[in-house]
Amino acid sequence: MPREESRWQGLGGGCSCWAGVYTVIPVYWRRPVRLAEHLRRLRHSLQDIRLPNPHSDSEWIQLILQLSEQNEGEDQYLYLHIHPEGDWKDWPAHPTRPEAGLYLLDVTNVHNVKVRFVGKMPVFNAVSGRYGYTIQGNRLDIYTLNHPATPRRIASYQAGKNIGGISIDGAHAWLTVGGNSVQLLDLTHPTKPQLLANDQPQNMRQAASIAANGTWAWVVESGHEYYEPDRGVHVFHWHGGRMGDGAHIVWPHNAMQRIVLSGHSAFVTDGYYGTRRPDISKAKKPRLGALFISDGGAQQWLIDRKT
Repeated sequence: MPREESRWQGLGGGCSCWAGVYTVIPVYWRRPVRLAEHLRRLRHSLQDIRLPNPHSDSEWIQLILQLSEQNEGEDQYLYLHIHPEGDWKDWPAHPTRPEAGLYLLDVTNVHNVKVRFVGKMPVFNAVSGRYGYTIQGNRLDIYTLNHPATPRRIASYQAGKNIGGISIDGAHAWLTVGGNSVQLLDLTHPTKPQLLANDQPQNMRQAASIAANGTWAWVVESGHEYYEPDRGVHVFHWHGGRMGDGAHIVWPHNAMQRIVLSGHSAFVTDGYYGTRRPDISKAKKPRLGALFISDGGAQQWLIDRKT
């Protein structure tokens, strides 16, 4: 098909960022395998995330059979990917009319989520107390949340390079900057954030996420390719008016995404294997800890009490 006739938004956020719902249907001897089950799962998944189904089951069946006939080979794999139009970051609040901004979701009743559009402003990367923090490239914006429905920006901080991760602990903000450095900000006066320290370890190049507790912070670093040099967790300590990088533990072939803290343990998502749990009870000497292998890579963590 000529490119100008294609209606596939191949460069859209929904496709390139994998937002939406997809399924892969095997076809053997030009017969789709368990087509009814695939369509039922597709339909339920679209309902769960409130994304409109573009076709009825009968229309899907007709399209799938036509697609199979139009391509060579008795055995095939058909990939269906349904994604919202527009910017995927603005969905699922209004998947048919995405509008950039901030949305408040009332999940008191999980079966009837109520959405309120607050205004055209960025989504917060961190919230602590009465303040929200948004990363905009190399700039950190600070909002007051005294009136949650109408956040108001009160300050900005220029980090010099792109900010990758943020962790708020008390009156301190820990930032990973440029992939190879950590900055510590004093937020005692949120309207005037002040840089306290900037540390750039020689062996840190691709910082992915940061989590802080008191005067300690842990940064996970990940390579983009499976056979890149081993990465791991870097430990930083703010003491006596100075910040230094201490221990660095590594393990082979990782693709770490996020780190969160709970008690004496850190929980790290690994894009290859699942979940790792370093022991940070001795902050200066963290230990590798347990590995939970899942059927696929893990991307995010949410810790709720002991769960």
